Amino acid sequence: WRETMPPVRDDLPDFREAFNLFDDRGDDKIPKHLFGEVVRALGLNPTEGQIKSTTQNLKTDRISFEEFLPLYDSLAKKKDNNMNEGELIEGLKVFDKEQNGHISSAELRHLLTNLGERLTDEEVEQLLIGLEDKNGLIHYEEWMLLDSKYLPFCVRLRTERIFLSKIRYFDVIILIPNVVFLLFLIIKWIRTRTKLNTHQPLLFSVTCLLVLITLSNLTRCVFVMIFPEQAFSMQEILAKILWLLVQLTILWTELSILFFGLCFGLLNSMKTMKILLFSFVLTSIFISIQALLEFRNDTRPIRFQAGSYNLYSHGGMRFFLISSSISLTIYFLLLILSCLRRHHQNYLSVRRSFYIYCFILALINLIQIVGATLNLTETTIYSMCIVEGTTCIFYTCFAPFIYYGFLRRMLSSQVLIPQIMYADTTLIDPDDEDDKLIDANPSISNSIDERLDGQFGDISSSTNIIQPIL
Repeated sequence: WRETMPPVRDDLPDFREAFNLFDDRGDDKIPKHLFGEVVRALGLNPTEGQIKSTTQNLKTDRISFEEFLPLYDSLAKKKDNNMNEGELIEGLKVFDKEQNGHISSAELRHLLTNLGERLTDEEVEQLLIGLEDKNGLIHYEEWMLLDSKYLPFCVRLRTERIFLSKIRYFDVIILIPNVVFLLFLIIKWIRTRTKLNTHQPLLFSVTCLLVLITLSNLTRCVFVMIFPEQAFSMQEILAKILWLLVQLTILWTELSILFFGLCFGLLNSMKTMKILLFSFVLTSIFISIQALLEFRNDTRPIRFQAGSYNLYSHGGMRFFLISSSISLTIYFLLLILSCLRRHHQNYLSVRRSFYIYCFILALINLIQIVGATLNLTETTIYSMCIVEGTTCIFYTCFAPFIYYGFLRRMLSSQVLIPQIMYADTTLIDPDDEDDKLIDANPSISNSIDERLDGQFGDISSSTNIIQPIL
């Protein structure tokens, strides 16, 4: 009897832990369609064809733990018997006549349907969809990357889960900074609520926009952590809607800051609301176009359409390239105008931090243009890292950057400072109560100006009156 007992597995507790995570009914069984997820959580990386062939003889839709173990061992043996990625690439190089990393799609189809673990014609067509160029060639090294653990690091962050959980690394990277910043805003709001509530429409509006950015990011992260891909039929649609909501709040804030800095010298509640409304209309038009592109077609880069990687695609690389180019042009023109402001001072902000803000956003848009161009030209699969990197930086750092550049001194200073600083003091409207200084004494020396804000040295007018500050 003892001789017939199976050997004790040292890794049995790990297998049990992974298995229990996918046991949705508590009956010590997992759904058949989640078998692939469990074995991937345990370190294997089988193809869909391997999973299907392993489970096709099962008569029930649920797999017990005792049934799972031999199925896993069967897949593990297939992995050991198969060539690794490097060996397979070396083998494919035999068919690379030009030695340029490409193989004809016809030859690759023949190899996949006749050698090794033979695939059906339908499986091959599904596997190679979107990978064939206009000359009928396929970049086989990048094709191998799309179905292996050797994806670019940035894409792996977007697709891989933390240990055995359903939480992805990318979502945690976005979540933690936004939680910290939201707590910071709440504390700052409590401490400075008097300033925010007394005749400071611009200060209050920008603070609310930052809160909206943070909340939209948190909502999206929490949703995809609780409901991963294919959790229910509407999951993908809702996830895209939340992505678009994040984009809407960020772009709304970006345009509002731009118009606050350029369109009006002085702001009261009504003017502030008009700018917010106008910015929201423009943002809504942009997001509507992006949503149409997102929901109408698969806008992911072509290389990633063959995989199950649900990358946020920014409306497609062409749309991303066009929108980034427009933004770069706007910020570049503002930087050029800042160099000419000594000759054209009307309606131009004189605070250096505003132009630092424009320069940084122009730089980010330039990097995004490079990333989008490389993706469109299919230069390298790692070009997606440029797009994903700027996305991550933007969604974690944009709101804190706005706070640091435009709200930090206003909320920290003991002196109540007006709202926006401009070069032309002749714009003051005496009928607007909000245009008046909060401080009863309108004459404050330049030395105090410099003490309140180091950017005041940019003022080129001779007046000693503190002008509005963003």
